[in-house]
Amino acid sequence: MRNFFIIIFLMVYFSGCAEEDKYKPSIYKCDGQGTIEYSNGSIYKGECKKNNRDGHGVITYYWGDKYDGEWKDNKKNGEGKYINQYGIYTGIWKDGNLTKVTNQDSYVDTYKYFNKIRKQAMMIELDTNGILEDSAQNHSNYIMIHDDKLEGLSYHSEERREEGFTGVKSGDRAIYQGYFSKSVGEGISHQKTAKMSINSLMTAIYHRFGILNFIADEVGVGFTQESNSMIRNFVYNRGNSRLNYLCQYDNYSSGRYYYKVCADDNHRIQSELFKSAKSDIATRNPKYVLWPTDKSVNNLYKFSGETPNPIPDYNETGNPISIQFNEYYYSNKIDIKSFKLFQEKKEITETRVLTENTDPNKRFSNYQYALFPLKVLKKNTIYRAEFSYRYNSRDKNIVWSFRTMK
Repeated sequence: MRNFFIIIFLMVYFSGCAEEDKYKPSIYKCDGQGTIEYSNGSIYKGECKKNNRDGHGVITYYWGDKYDGEWKDNKKNGEGKYINQYGIYTGIWKDGNLTKVTNQDSYVDTYKYFNKIRKQAMMIELDTNGILEDSAQNHSNYIMIHDDKLEGLSYHSEERREEGFTGVKSGDRAIYQGYFSKSVGEGISHQKTAKMSINSLMTAIYHRFGILNFIADEVGVGFTQESNSMIRNFVYNRGNSRLNYLCQYDNYSSGRYYYKVCADDNHRIQSELFKSAKSDIATRNPKYVLWPTDKSVNNLYKFSGETPNPIPDYNETGNPISIQFNEYYYSNKIDIKSFKLFQEKKEITETRVLTENTDPNKRFSNYQYALFPLKVLKKNTIYRAEFSYRYNSRDKNIVWSFRTMK
């Protein structure tokens, strides 16, 4: 049951939060049309008035993000678009502050993009479940109300007697809304748009394994706008419709059973039925899932942390490369021999491989493996991953390649 009952943790990323104005220009030559180079490595190219950014211009920040839009008196002012590895948001700025995001995703767009990720991995699409959607929305509302005192894993819990309370855990909140199964996985992200939130979750390994879950078949999303910023709180709840059905009806007569998995803690589910609720969905998914997928392009290139942090001693690394095996097809123990990453023929040796035994937060199962390049991956570059393992007394190798985004 371990893979199914995993709770996915918090991913927080605020893009564009540093101000280039804090750094003195090292090359300051801009009147009419020109360039300003800052001491931290950021570069502005565009229109200026008396060496101030004014008119249309593009700034490329030293960490790789871009703003392409209008400026006035050295501040973002007017229409523009902000670009980072997670995507693009367009909006309206005033006196340097973002006042409106103009390309917000609809609920339909959000579900489509969520399933686009799964289809890329050759997995089944998840159906929309209105109850899970409502429970996710309730928790997003709770986060909005109490955001000033939430941090880390507390984003996943609710306190009794607090405004907006609908349940301590994600399963409790789903039951409050009318779901029958407690087995509800949850992912939370704070971003400008839904597509950016999903992309950010896919750089975070615990969240990635949750989105690419083998035994979930339905999902609900909720989001709210924070009152003092353009950040949205996205909550994704995943469930298993077959287990939810089994929690509604008496199905136990004799033999082994599971309990404390339904709204009614005393409700018993016959062991074989419980197992089939998972395996029926698992058989519709591939034997294993790679990410980034083989021969894929435009892949994200860096990881900036999640809670809990799988690489706590680094502020950022390269986007992790992962493989997760479908337990239905691999009932015996998998013994990893090596996990390597190459750029052309050269092996990248500064890496860290996480397994069930080496994951510092003990969230991995024996079916999940990830390689973290300890340096950010290069853009527009082809990489090759090689995973070697032993299964049923046979040595096996899986080799795949991918290209990072431009």
